Amino acid sequence: MKNKTLSGIILMLIAAMFVAIGQLFWKISEAQINLWLIAGFIIYAGGALIMTIALRFGKLSMLQPIFSFSYIAAIFLGNIFLNEKITIQHIIAVVFIILGIICLSKGEKS
Repeated sequence: MKNKTLSGIILMLIAAMFVAIGQLFWKISEAQINLWLIAGFIIYAGGALIMTIALRFGKLSMLQPIFSFSYIAAIFLGNIFLNEKITIQHIIAVVFIILGIICLSKGEKS
């Protein structure tokens, strides 16, 4: 894997984390205009900016599926910070997301 592609993958994973954290802050804000909501928008926007930069380092068809990591991060952030339970359905979904990312990005060359 080229360093350029690896940079794109790492940036896309960081973007996914920013988006998941931004959404967590929205949830914590309880849909009220407060610092949590504002911070959530800023962090989410940072994730979108990082994602845009990441797309410069590889093919959209390879990098975009990696952004699905945000769904996995949301499950764990919800569990850690909101005491949401991780069910067997969540675990199955995580496995399918990971398999999907692997299938869609396997063999791609930038």
